[in-house]
Amino acid sequence: MLENLKLAVKRQKKLILIFCLTIFIPSISLSVFGIRAIRNERFRLAEQVENENRRVAENLKSQISSYLEELGSILLSLAQSNTFEQKSVAGLRDILDEELAGNTLVDQVFVAYKGEEPLFPLFQPEPFVVPSSYESGSEGMLQERLKRAENYEFNQKDYTSAASLYRNLFDWSKNTNFKARMLTNMARCSMKAEDYKGAIRNYKRIRDDYPKSLSSTGLPLALISQLQMASCYHELGESQTSLQTFFDLYRDILTLQWPLKEAQFKIYAALVGDSIREGVPKNIPGASLDEYKKDYDRLKTLHQEGLEQWAVVEHIRKEIVPDLLARQNTQAFSSACLQYQKTINTQNYLILAVHIPDSLENRPVGLLGIKINEPYLIEYVIPKVIESIPFSHPSQVVISHLSGKILLGEKNLSTEPPTSTEFFEDSFPPWRIDIFPSEERLQAHSI
Repeated sequence: MLENLKLAVKRQKKLILIFCLTIFIPSISLSVFGIRAIRNERFRLAEQVENENRRVAENLKSQISSYLEELGSILLSLAQSNTFEQKSVAGLRDILDEELAGNTLVDQVFVAYKGEEPLFPLFQPEPFVVPSSYESGSEGMLQERLKRAENYEFNQKDYTSAASLYRNLFDWSKNTNFKARMLTNMARCSMKAEDYKGAIRNYKRIRDDYPKSLSSTGLPLALISQLQMASCYHELGESQTSLQTFFDLYRDILTLQWPLKEAQFKIYAALVGDSIREGVPKNIPGASLDEYKKDYDRLKTLHQEGLEQWAVVEHIRKEIVPDLLARQNTQAFSSACLQYQKTINTQNYLILAVHIPDSLENRPVGLLGIKINEPYLIEYVIPKVIESIPFSHPSQVVISHLSGKILLGEKNLSTEPPTSTEFFEDSFPPWRIDIFPSEERLQAHSI
């Protein structure tokens, strides 16, 4: 059979040669060139995608940096104001409220003067300035009368006589804070005598006429008055009015209507919040119960946000401001904006700070700084920036902390490396931008 095949090949040799020259060899050549062309096209497309994604990453980095530079420029402009050199808390609050309060990228603003506790003008209200409780030359007489009134109240339990003496002291004094304290004493006597309506009248006067008066322990008397009013309404059987008074007080505490210290905020917010939680199911009819619960839930959210802000303020005060002052040359004024970042309890603090100059702009008198709202920057600003950038090819943007924590996006589970990686100047923010091929492009590539 092999002999027959050899014989057939010899007879058809010319035909086989023609077939190889005209069909087989050209087909093989075309296949080789086609494979090379496909490979070259893939390389060309890969290079095009890489260049495109590098452009996108640089664009994204540039736009994020521009947001931060704009904030730095605002700080530099603000720090030149005479208000900062004068250290007027009310003035600071006004100017910062006008320029920064509506900026959602600003999480917290602080002002740190040399040798003084840092101020947080947009978070903490201006402290109440309370004059001395006694007029000049009258301290001895007032003290004597006050002791007599307290003896009637606490020792003899003669609340009527005690309230009468407190009333005389109220009428005689012209000191607003002393008058507010006497009203408080009168209201307290009324409560002890179970004259709850009389107590409510005096507490309302304190709340309305003496909103900035303080107790001897530094607690706003208006806050104490609203708390006691709620108790009086409860004793009168007006449970719904009592509960509404608690709601109003809770909202006032959470919106920082008074310059409370951190411990005062925590204690009284918790106290009033618990009173509402216990009172809502008992005292509200079914038709209104859902609305009250929704209002309470909103206030509880505000309460949690307040606690978080107090934690931020404490970290800035104790850890960040001392570090900034140590790093800055505090002897020579500089118009440069300091970029600073620190991780505290897993939370990343992105800080911009500038010098506050003296009147001659020779020496700094302090620092003006802001904590950037990193979650808002990541969750809202960056996605909008990404949407505004045209992509020629489907891609995935992943932003991660230099520690490796993913901040935005999800890394592709495949072994495909990023087509582009960018880092920020001076590692501020301490992020990396990776652009990966999308799942669709990977599938098309594998096909």
